Amino acid sequence: MTLELTPGTTCVANGRVIQIDGADSLTHMRVRDVATGAVSSVAIARIEALPKTAAASSFEGIPAAEWKRCCDLAKDLTPLNSRTTVARSELEKLAKRHGISVRQLQRARATFRKDPRASALARSPGGRPLGLNQLDPEVDALIKHVIAKHYLRRERPSKEYVVVRARSLARRLKLKPPSRSAVLTRIAREDGYQADRARLGCKAAKQRWEARTGKLEAERPLDLLEIDHTPADVLVLSDDRLTVIGRPWVTVAIDVATRCVMGMWRSRAA
Repeated sequence: MTLELTPGTTCVANGRVIQIDGADSLTHMRVRDVATGAVSSVAIARIEALPKTAAASSFEGIPAAEWKRCCDLAKDLTPLNSRTTVARSELEKLAKRHGISVRQLQRARATFRKDPRASALARSPGGRPLGLNQLDPEVDALIKHVIAKHYLRRERPSKEYVVVRARSLARRLKLKPPSRSAVLTRIAREDGYQADRARLGCKAAKQRWEARTGKLEAERPLDLLEIDHTPADVLVLSDDRLTVIGRPWVTVAIDVATRCVMGMWRSRAA
């Protein structure tokens, strides 16, 4: 397999993951250790392609900013791996540099000693995974049934009506009534073209969700005028200079062919 040794390429040399910085000589390349950030010169004959499994486990799914943080932290933790004890003052200084607590730094150090790779320091996003459904499957199916039967109709009942119906049906079936937020969340998932078509009709759904083609065309000046209204960005005062009457409306007539303003009218303040 051909390996391109261009700057930024990730490779393996002497059992370490490296990134190419540039040519050092005809036989050596200047490289940077991904875990520690140390720069060194490595013989081209010793540089190998990064295995796919290693690339996936080390880099995929880690944002660029998080990867840089891991590399910087790994660079400072590498000298501490050979030491059994580290002074509290040194830990506090290192923690302050990386914007974390001493306890967080100690946990990161313990993790890095077991697995001295920068990717081992990557933080996983907290919170509940997006799309996780912890609702009872029977209750979930019940809510979907109520939405299909009572919400997606031309009578257009309110969302609160659907919440009441779902909770009432759950009690009759001796199931735990779903919360209001659980029902509203599933209603929100139904919003779209199909939901509007069921509630508003095909024409209204197309007006809202489908692209509207066509444009206004005029071959000669004064063939077609567009008139638009807007409140002016000023406030009108009464004669006593104290009472605010309101904002006046401005009506503008624009020629479609030339885009020139053909007329303007200012109405009294509303």
